[in-house]
Amino acid sequence: MVDLASYQTTFEQESEGISNTLEIIFTCILEFEGTNSDSKYRVISLRLCHVTSRIRRLVLPKGNAEDESFKSEPYATCFVLESDLIDKTHQGNDNHVEPAVSTPVINVPAPIVTYVLKTSQVADWPVKFNGDERKLIFGNVI
Repeated sequence: MVDLASYQTTFEQESEGISNTLEIIFTCILEFEGTNSDSKYRVISLRLCHVTSRIRRLVLPKGNAEDESFKSEPYATCFVLESDLIDKTHQGNDNHVEPAVSTPVINVPAPIVTYVLKTSQVADWPVKFNGDERKLIFGNVI
């Protein structure tokens, strides 16, 4: 498990890494030819999700107006890249494509299932005793 709190990076390093990753994704989308079930499509979608998370976690320095407005540009670029990927995918495939950059998933707990056991009288069971200690007859089966 990676401890992100101990991972120290400057704003400049992280913003440069985000920009480089967006350029790589742009190049991958340009080269992409296929459907939304291709592994390359999944890789590009996951990279978009990853870079979106990096942008969300980015801590902005205070005092510099350019740096404070940095987040909006890469977010917009992610949406444009996602749209480009979906447009390229629809050329050969009419399947519905789920967006890669979306709202977070809310964990919903599993429903609680209870079982109610209905008891019955022993006399109603399909068991008969024919007198032999070694044999019990269950219904029609010996």
